Amino acid sequence: MSSIEEEYGRPLHMSLETYWSWREQQELRYEWVNGVVYAMTGASKRHVNVVRNLAFLFDSAVRSSHSQCLVGTNDLALLIQPANRVYYPDVVVACPGSADQRYETTPCLVVEVLSPSTQGRDRTVKLADYCTIPELHDYLMVSSDPDDPFVIQHHRAGDIWVHTVHGPPATVSLTCPAVSFQVSDLFT
Repeated sequence: MSSIEEEYGRPLHMSLETYWSWREQQELRYEWVNGVVYAMTGASKRHVNVVRNLAFLFDSAVRSSHSQCLVGTNDLALLIQPANRVYYPDVVVACPGSADQRYETTPCLVVEVLSPSTQGRDRTVKLADYCTIPELHDYLMVSSDPDDPFVIQHHRAGDIWVHTVHGPPATVSLTCPAVSFQVSDLFT
C-alpha cells in the first residue's frame, strides 16, 4: 500500500452506471475518470465570487436572447464521452441543454476558475479532454486572484484551437452565449 493510500484510502473503482447511482448518495462531489473516482476540493471565497459573476453574466446573456441554453455551475456534471470522464466544471453553457437530468454532454462553453490545487489539471488534462467535445466553442481558464486577473481563452476556429491570454483592460468575446465582458468585471 502506498503512503497516499495509507493516508486517504484506496481509490474507488466503478463503472459509469454504478457511479451515477453511487453519486446520488454522496454529500461531496466526485469526478469519474476511466472508472476511478476522485473527490473534489472546496473553493475559496475569491473562487466562488468569480464563478458567481461568470454565471450571472452568462445567464443574463441567455435570458436576454431568449435562447434555450442552460447555464450550470459546479454542481452540474459534464460527461465527456470521447475521453471517458465525468467532470464538474465551474461553469457550463449548453445550447440546448441535455435531456438527461444527470449530466450535460454538449456544452458550447466550459469555464474552470484556476486554484493552486487544480490549475495543473485544468491547464493540461482537462484542456485536452474538453477539446474532444465537438460542440465546444470556448474553454476559459480564469484566474481567481484579483491581484493577478486574467482569462485564458481557448477558442475553436474550424479544426484548430486558438489560444489567447486576456488581462485587464481586455475584453473577452464569446459566441455561445453571445456576450462580451471585461476581465476586470469578473473580480467585482
